[in-house]
Amino acid sequence: QGDYRTGIGSAIITRWKVHQNIPQPKPYSQQVTLKLPNGRLVDCINFHLSSARIDIRLWTKSCWVNHAQNRKVQRREVTYSLEHLKQTTPFPTHPVVCAGDFNAPASDPLHDILLLHFNDSFSEAGTGWANTWHRRIPMHRLDYIYTSPLLKAVRSRTVKIPVSDHRMLVSDFLLIP
Repeated sequence: QGDYRTGIGSAIITRWKVHQNIPQPKPYSQQVTLKLPNGRLVDCINFHLSSARIDIRLWTKSCWVNHAQNRKVQRREVTYSLEHLKQTTPFPTHPVVCAGDFNAPASDPLHDILLLHFNDSFSEAGTGWANTWHRRIPMHRLDYIYTSPLLKAVRSRTVKIPVSDHRMLVSDFLLIP
């Protein structure tokens, strides 16, 4: 009885029906509003940010320039999606879930942008190993679920699935009245 929306390389899977599909200008991101059985609305954004530049020639200037440019692109993608959220929803008065493949490690300042408004579900209620990439030997945490303060994480864990090179992050939440 749930619902889902899929896109290029990402999906939103939910126990509830999608109330509104909000077009995202970025092809790898999605935004929907869910309607819960009690009538409350929850806004969801699925991110799939630009992939990290794989260049281990750390002795070259071009390597560092490329990494810096890529990080700027990822920050712009997050900032743009959050601005789109503010323009298309009553953010921050509705509960919001921002999740997906951020292609940035936990130490990246990109996460500070999200932590201004949201909580990290795994930091709140995670058990086990938080790293999600690579599926077989997870050495990096690239996937996150962030929520507005109107949602409280009660459980969060990673799950190994055979159809992805990432482990899936699954979290359960309580809706704050």
